[in-house]
Amino acid sequence: MNYVPPRRSDGTLQKRRTRLPWPAGRPFRILSIDGGGICGILPASFLAELETRFLNGASVARHFDMIAGTSTGGILACALTRPGPDGAPLYSAEELAGIYVEEGPKIFERGLLKRLFTRIYFADEAMNASDPILALVPPERRPTLLATPHPTRAGVFRFDIRLQGQDETVFFDA
Repeated sequence: MNYVPPRRSDGTLQKRRTRLPWPAGRPFRILSIDGGGICGILPASFLAELETRFLNGASVARHFDMIAGTSTGGILACALTRPGPDGAPLYSAEELAGIYVEEGPKIFERGLLKRLFTRIYFADEAMNASDPILALVPPERRPTLLATPHPTRAGVFRFDIRLQGQDETVFFDA
């Protein structure tokens, strides 16, 4: 069976979207929050300081028309815009910064603040049986270090790195 991927333009709208009404002269304010794992504490703390200094503790979310983010920034965007029972934002930036301080080390245990070292072995290599480093890894954990051949593309391998969970990749001390 030959797989033919769809064209990139499949599903593309062939006409312009209808422009939504917006008050003339009013700027559309966007807050974009960067990602970076535990480094999300930085924008959360910055926004918390804005709420304290300039908004008398009111949520910064009320001052933007759209809040978006990448990775941990997206999590912050969702949390800042989640409405509470009264319709006001449920979480303040200060509360979110507190979550990073209290829970961040558990959530981002490996994080980007620590360098990680691993090795890649090819599953079909006979030399794996005599490799001294691979021999130190418990047999049930060795598959996390193996790049596996692609099922249909000769010479192409796949190697997944998992930072946590049951199939967490084996990492070595420097």
